[in-house]
Amino acid sequence: MLRLLILFLLVYVAYKFYKVFIHYKNKVDELERELKRRKINEVKDTDYEEIK
Repeated sequence: MLRLLILFLLVYVAYKFYKVFIHYKNKVDELERELKRRKINEVKDTDYEEIK
């Protein structure tokens, strides 16, 4: 009985860590997309300035 309880506790803790990991991974992906978009916008701005 105690082993089963410990197993459930370990699974629960692993699940919580997994949820936090997925949350931060999504946050990092979102920030990387934002950074790429800003770089693309900066490149467009510099190209526009050079054309002028």
